[in-house]
Amino acid sequence: MSIDFETLALKPCIESFGKPVIYQHQSGQTVEIKAVFDEVTLQHDPMSGMDAGGSGVMASRTVIGVSLGDFVIEPDMDDKVTFNGTDYSVQEVQKDGQGGAHLVLNNAEI
Repeated sequence: MSIDFETLALKPCIESFGKPVIYQHQSGQTVEIKAVFDEVTLQHDPMSGMDAGGSGVMASRTVIGVSLGDFVIEPDMDDKVTFNGTDYSVQEVQKDGQGGAHLVLNNAEI
């Protein structure tokens, strides 16, 4: 028996806590979806390497949580996201294996 995590948990969570974002794929396709927006996710900075004392550096990153079922074309690096009038570029797509993904964003206006 398989549990449909996306339908049972992910979609209701995004519907309750998500905010509208405009997502533009590199192909030019634009779609408005809901995403859970988080400006203070701490992640390991892979660019710090061994120069950071071997343990690396933690950096605060902007991340959105999405349901992959909301996309006709799956999200990819360098796609664009607009939230509250601020433009972002997708730096990394971290799929969760349950129908969702975290998209690590860079502020495209800096």
